[in-house]
Amino acid sequence: MGGFVQPLLEAGYAVAALDLPAHGEAEGRKAPLPLLAQAIAEAALLTGQPRAVIAHSVGAAMTVLAMEDHGMLPGSVVLIASPRTAKDYAMAQASQQGLSRRAQEVMVARINTSLGEPLDRYRVDKALASLAPPTLLVHAEDDAIVPVTDARANQRASSAQAIWLDSGGHNRILGDSRMISQVIDWVKARTKPFDSSA
Repeated sequence: MGGFVQPLLEAGYAVAALDLPAHGEAEGRKAPLPLLAQAIAEAALLTGQPRAVIAHSVGAAMTVLAMEDHGMLPGSVVLIASPRTAKDYAMAQASQQGLSRRAQEVMVARINTSLGEPLDRYRVDKALASLAPPTLLVHAEDDAIVPVTDARANQRASSAQAIWLDSGGHNRILGDSRMISQVIDWVKARTKPFDSSA
């Protein structure tokens, strides 16, 4: 996500970048999905509701949950490599780690118990259908973690626009300077930067 910082600053935006709980340099060893969404919403409140949110992967899904459950209302939203559902994402990660189908089912049951509700409740596609901010979906056709079919389902369920890339995988996509420029242009067309003279 660091590739967005300088271009956003150069475009006149203030940037707040955060490591979600148990990610990057943030504290913690576990990060339940509701905690991730809450952290995003609280960070947004500290900035006075952001002009735009640009998020990747599970962070993108939890950005949607922060809007749905915590009232976060950014001017626009960019979701890069976002899963359709949290369950899809968990199953894809487990599959990448070589877990058997039975082990994946046990894992999902344990997550459901830990959350106190079904993992199926966390659905980007359904939430996007009712959320107001302009939304851009960005996804690579060769994403092996979150298939492009998830992004296409998210788009069908909403009024989101999309940028489809032939390649970039799940994480390499974040280093695509052309994509970053396209995203910045999309954000600029929808949300004005902070005016420090006002």
